[in-house]
Amino acid sequence: MACNGLILAFIIMAGYILHLKLGEIRDTLSQMAAYIGSLEIPDTQELSVEGIREDIMELMQEMRPPTIVDHLGGAFAQILQAKAMSQMQQLQPEHHIADAIHGD
Repeated sequence: MACNGLILAFIIMAGYILHLKLGEIRDTLSQMAAYIGSLEIPDTQELSVEGIREDIMELMQEMRPPTIVDHLGGAFAQILQAKAMSQMQQLQPEHHIADAIHGD
């Protein structure tokens, strides 16, 4: 009998947890519906090639030319990436096994 009570308590607890999760899902879905409802659908003028061209030209006008700091930062990032890649290759077990086989 005690086992039946324990099973019943487990089923009630699982149902309660399911009820809470379904409530969270319902709230999330209602938030998503409100967000989707607030989105603006672009008209055909905005989706035309000319509209896209205008958007790209506006974006390009807002861009600034790269400075020496940008170039140095890019070079430094490439050096660090190359160093990290070489270290990762040294950590791969295939290289250790090959070195052990070939006696290096």
